[in-house]
Amino acid sequence: MKTGPIIHGALLVVALGFAYRGLTKDETPDHDLGHVAVWTMPEGSVTAIAYDDDDKSVKIEVKHEGDESYLWGTESRIRKVRKAKPAEPADKDAAGDADKDKATAAAKDKDKSNDKTAAKDKDKAAAKDADKDKATAATKKEPAEPEMTTETVVTEFPVGDHGDELVKNFTALKALRDLGPLSDEAKKTYELADTKRQVTVFFKGGKQKTLSIGGNVYGSGDRYVLDPETGHGYAMAGDVLRPLSSGQAMLRLNELHAYDAKDVKSAVVTTDAGKQKMVRTDPDGEGGKAPGWADAKTPKELSQTLGNFVDRIAKLRAREFSPDQDMAKVTEIATVTYLDDDGEKLGYLSLYKHEPTPGEANDEADGTAPKVKGETTEYFLRTERTRVLGVVSPLAAGRILQDLDQIFGAKDADSPASSEGTTPGAPAKPAPASKAPATKTPATKAPATKTPATKTPATKAPAVKPPAKNPVKNPAQYAPI
Repeated sequence: MKTGPIIHGALLVVALGFAYRGLTKDETPDHDLGHVAVWTMPEGSVTAIAYDDDDKSVKIEVKHEGDESYLWGTESRIRKVRKAKPAEPADKDAAGDADKDKATAAAKDKDKSNDKTAAKDKDKAAAKDADKDKATAATKKEPAEPEMTTETVVTEFPVGDHGDELVKNFTALKALRDLGPLSDEAKKTYELADTKRQVTVFFKGGKQKTLSIGGNVYGSGDRYVLDPETGHGYAMAGDVLRPLSSGQAMLRLNELHAYDAKDVKSAVVTTDAGKQKMVRTDPDGEGGKAPGWADAKTPKELSQTLGNFVDRIAKLRAREFSPDQDMAKVTEIATVTYLDDDGEKLGYLSLYKHEPTPGEANDEADGTAPKVKGETTEYFLRTERTRVLGVVSPLAAGRILQDLDQIFGAKDADSPASSEGTTPGAPAKPAPASKAPATKTPATKAPATKTPATKTPATKAPAVKPPAKNPVKNPAQYAPI
């Protein structure tokens, strides 16, 4: 009996088994952050995490508002700027000019009194200047580098989902490998000897732990770290430290709402002009139709205007956050409240504007004269997650104002102007009276008639009659924006 086919058949069965196992295993395993425990603290014990580098520091703090807790971030960056040169006193320049004038007058008098002596002196001075120029050219040096100074820029921001994962990782910190106690030579090898980069974790009860951060593990984004308390070195996953080193670019809140957009079934927009309830039509995309929005009074009639409005509100993003903005100086434009299938509130978004008075000034960072604000309107948003105002693009705000004008039939022209000089938030349908002053005014057509002014009084001209029926006291206020 030949055993060859039997052996090959058995090997084939084993290979098929391994192949089936590979195809049916979980294809989305958790990223390995390590299994070596560095420290383990009770859940909820972290109060703050601080990261310090040569030119940047980031701090994440756990704050409380009522029964809720949230994360708040602060980033400080040190940057180099050219030091401003002090202005020369005006009196010194004037005194120098006066001395020059006196010297010139004396030289002229001397030239008049003795031309020959002046000529000789001139020749000697020219020779002396030539020698001086040669010496200067030989010893001329490159211009000195501009004097630099440093300034610190501090930015505050609400922390997003990456912050929750960060706190979880540093509550029970794990590493990829334990390198054991490090000698001085090993610290130099891992770039841990003179590093200024470190992470400090603060816990309840005043306890804190520190990690010194060294160089990269060869061929990866992982880092070598040192626990100064135990003297142990570790190889730590880069994903644990990267959010801190990235700062607000990675930690700042981007998702303005915590709910799933699919859970929103209706919304109510509230302005000074009134309220408008909207319902989501075909929310599950039945029949191959895309979800849309309709007036709650006519839920089967799809409204393009309401759909555009909800879509633009959903795409709003905060360019930066302004925790110091005084709420008493902003005006609420509209608030959109999102509801689920049972009519329960899921979240909200409020849109505000700030119109600075001409007297408000904003000092420039470079020490120049203050820039007077008030020529532009600032726009802000606030949601259940931001807790503070976020700065919104004027162009995006202007488009939303256009939609509000159409929804409520408002004639509000308080929309931001674009950089090209247009007004994106202007009413979509201008008032009819806006064309009257620009086309037919009595003063423009009267001189154009061939009839002498003495024989045809301006009061009897036909062009005068239409404005008389609909007088315009101040045409500028009806002019199109």
